[in-house]
Formats: sequence, C-alpha cells, structure tokens
Amino acid sequence: MREHYHNSSLNGIILTVLPRELPFFFISAYLIFLLLVKPYPFSYSRIIETFLLLKGIGYVWIIRVFILVAIFANPLLNLYKLCKSENRFLALLFFIYLGYERLFIEIKHLNLPSTIITQLIDNYLFYLIPYGCLFGLGIVLPKLRFKNILFISGIFLGIFLLLATFYYRSLGHFISIQDFKYPARIYFVSYGIFMSLFAFSGVDLICCKYNLSNNNHVLLRGIVFVSSSSLWIYLWHIFFVYYWQTLVVYLPKFASHFMIAFSVITLGAIAVTYLQKEIISRIITKTRCGQNHSNLLSMLLK
Repeated sequence: MREHYHNSSLNGIILTVLPRELPFFFISAYLIFLLLVKPYPFSYSRIIETFLLLKGIGYVWIIRVFILVAIFANPLLNLYKLCKSENRFLALLFFIYLGYERLFIEIKHLNLPSTIITQLIDNYLFYLIPYGCLFGLGIVLPKLRFKNILFISGIFLGIFLLLATFYYRSLGHFISIQDFKYPARIYFVSYGIFMSLFAFSGVDLICCKYNLSNNNHVLLRGIVFVSSSSLWIYLWHIFFVYYWQTLVVYLPKFASHFMIAFSVITLGAIAVTYLQKEIISRIITKTRCGQNHSNLLSMLLK
C-alpha cells in the first residue's frame, strides 16, 4: 500500500478548489431557502468570514490549516533533509510540539486583550505548529518500519489514556477530545495520531495479506480514491450537512438518527465527488475543448 503515497501540490489544489466551491454553496443555499420560503441564513459578515477562512459557516478552518502547511511544506522538507535520519527528525518535531504546548499555556495564562497580534497567534501560529508537526510525521511515515509505527502508535495511545484518566479524575466525567481541537492540543493530537497510525498499519497489513497491491483491485481503488479526493469530499460534505439539517424536518423521524445522517452525508459527498471526477475525465478525453485545457480542468476540478 505504501507505494501509493506520493507528494502533491497542496497550494494549487486548495487555492483553486475552495473559491469555486463556496460561491456554489452560497448561491445554491439562496435558491433552496427561496423555494422553502425561509429567510436566507447567512449574513454578509458570515459569508466574508467564510471566504477569509475564519469562523464563517464553521467548516473551512481546516482549509486554512492546509494552506498554512502547504506554505511551510518546503521548509519542513528541508529540515527533514538536514536531520539526515527519520529518528532525529521525529525527535525534533516532538520537541517543537512540546514548545508549542508550553507557549499555548503561557499565552492563555497571560489573558492578553484581543489585538491583531493575538488574532494572528490564535488563528495561524497555534494551528500551523501542531498540524505542521503532523505533516512532518506524514513525511517520514511511509519510510518507517512496521514495528516503529506500532511503537509510536503505542506511545500516543498511552498519552491519550493517561490524559483521559487525569481529566476524568480531576473533573469527574469524561472529557471529549473535541474540547481540545481548536486549536489542536495533545489530548486531541495523541488520539488522532494513534487512530491514524492504526488505520495506516491496518490497511498495510490487509494489502499485504490479501495481495491487494494490484491497482485494479476494487478495495484498493476505493481507498486510493477516497484518500486522494479527501479535500473535495470534505468540501461537498459541507453542502450535504447544511441541507440535511434543513430538510430533515420534512422527513420521517428516524431520518434524524446520527447513523442515518452520517451515512447520507458521507456517501453523498463521496458519490458527488466521484461523479464530478468522472465527468471531468470524460470531458478531457472526449472533447477537443477538454483536451486543449486538460491541465487547467484537472487542476481546478479533479
């Protein structure tokens, strides 16, 4: 499975996809709420915040993270080359992350007034460092031995369980990792790393055990499609989340169940992304206009 991991140009993908998805979302929302004879739910300020990748509609923050990581991808790669080994690079990332945690605690204790500087720190620096470290882990992940991946996974599982136990004993109830997501803190990050490495190792083992390295195998093709199309799937899921929440009141009561909503939104986003890519592929291969502008169409919509 590891041979399917490859570097991609995040800058080009993000900066071209996002501006085209959001106008479609807001225009379609206007038409749908007009048909439902309901007030338009998005104010001008909320729309502007969305395009600025701030709070807005509440889902675009991760795109800001992608852009920040993409901007600093080359310095991270150069840092990795300077370390000359995976272990040194991982150790450096670990200490950088510890520094971030300490800086976060110190700044929050200072309770500084809201200024441009504090906004930059809160919305950019405190997102760049933890997710940049995760990106660094992703750089070396395909090169690590299986036992090393299990070792790292076990360390972060231990960290997560220790923190979960500490918070439970301190507060008397279980604390959701969502409370440590904006920005990412060690409780959230440790769980995320453990689950990601667990999934990575699991897929790797399944591919080796059942000889799924053939690109034509339907399971492998599905995994590769979802992983390589994750940005578009995420963007389309915003569309489905909002309209499901709007339309679910007109559906039978069982439709409000979490698993029903999750299945509809997930499968809907994947299906629309698949249709989008298939249509663009056919336009590129079967039309002269598509062939003449294949690079542009691929960059914008595939």
